[in-house]
Amino acid sequence: MAYMIRITRNAQGDEDGPIITLAEWIDTVNSIAHVRLADGDYSVTLPETGQTFTLRNNGGDAELFFPQANTWRRVFRWDEEDVSFVGTDEFANDAACQLRSIARQLAEALQASIIGDDGEPYA
Repeated sequence: MAYMIRITRNAQGDEDGPIITLAEWIDTVNSIAHVRLADGDYSVTLPETGQTFTLRNNGGDAELFFPQANTWRRVFRWDEEDVSFVGTDEFANDAACQLRSIARQLAEALQASIIGDDGEPYA
């Protein structure tokens, strides 16, 4: 099961709450090991239909290095107020998993919180 997770300063849903600026996000990504800014746009193909969607990189997409696969994967998307990514079962159930550990480091550096689709906090 996959669901959206946000790194946000606006955990209470206040529309006028503090945002994460692109400059802050870029500085933070550049300060955390195993994370880097992504180049170019990103295409996703739905296996069920073969339909392809292209997601425009607004300058804030970031990749995470997965050492076990020796590969970089685009994971994080900055979107003018916060950062989002797809959470996996491993993310939800294992606080020590790599994705959750890196998300925690990013959130701490930004003085932000990690919040799930239903408002649940992750530490």
